[in-house]
Amino acid sequence: MKINRKELLDTLSIVSPGVSNKEMAIEQATTFAFLKDRVVTYNDEISISHPIEGMEGLEGAIEAKILYPLLERIKEETIELTRNKNSEIVIKAGKMRSGLLLQKEIDLPIEEEIEDRDAWTLIPENLIEALSFVVFSAGRGLDSPILSGIHVSSKGFVEASDGYRMARYALKGDLEVESFVIPASNISSLIRLPNITHIAQGIGWIHFKTEEGTEFSSRIFEESYPNATSWLKLDGKRLVLPENIEEVLNRAVILSARKTAADEEVLFELEGGKFRVVSECDVAWFEEEVEAEYEGSGEFSIRIAPSFLKDILKRTTLCLIGTNKIKFVGEGWEYVSLLKV
Repeated sequence: MKINRKELLDTLSIVSPGVSNKEMAIEQATTFAFLKDRVVTYNDEISISHPIEGMEGLEGAIEAKILYPLLERIKEETIELTRNKNSEIVIKAGKMRSGLLLQKEIDLPIEEEIEDRDAWTLIPENLIEALSFVVFSAGRGLDSPILSGIHVSSKGFVEASDGYRMARYALKGDLEVESFVIPASNISSLIRLPNITHIAQGIGWIHFKTEEGTEFSSRIFEESYPNATSWLKLDGKRLVLPENIEEVLNRAVILSARKTAADEEVLFELEGGKFRVVSECDVAWFEEEVEAEYEGSGEFSIRIAPSFLKDILKRTTLCLIGTNKIKFVGEGWEYVSLLKV
């Protein structure tokens, strides 16, 4: 059968975050699994599936690290796929032929875990926006694993905290599933999908679906999220950041580069009546003094992810400084962080 190479690559790209990049007890966690009219990936933390056409009769699993780069380096727009007697998928393109082992039996625990779900319901219209906003406040590598998750509450909000900072975002519309806590590490793969419209809950899993038929499934925590509502309460003095603060951040972030945006940090520091933005890396450092309107007195400092702060500054430049906390607040959202005073 003939198939468009680019369309196949685009489909595999959608599900590729579900491919494991390390050895696992689940052998086929490193494969693309072709099941009837869908292609599926599963790595025991997330699973992604997407509709696919033109693969009828070729059900089975193929190693992702071989199939994907091979398709990338073929120049022909149309390729031909056949199955031979040696249980191989043979790819033909121009004068090229390549045989890839087709594992006929799908051993991934997809049916037992992923397909066990309630009915699909519409998500609140700003759920993905809320997840994107709070993810920077979730913990990483903490003694309390639950704080490395994001709490999606049936009471109408999304929140995350690492015990040092906390963000909460109000949902627009009802969440028609029970409250759940999803690992923050799975959020980047989820929010890269366009047009997410539906949600369903399973046993130990939460499922999302897009308009295009992509299904994204993530494990969820079994334990409940701690109640931290009181932590958001703060009476403090007003601090208004200058209009050029984003320009300063753009310079500071160059010296705060880390592997991921969530790991980057800049330091906001008030000392001796002067407000500074500070950053550093292994080979350089940066600081810049800025004008800011502050009603209070004393000194404080706060470390914050610049990409997250930029998102806040699009919404407000006003914050409150308390005895040991700083708070930004806007329409439908709150962010609080401990200060070093």
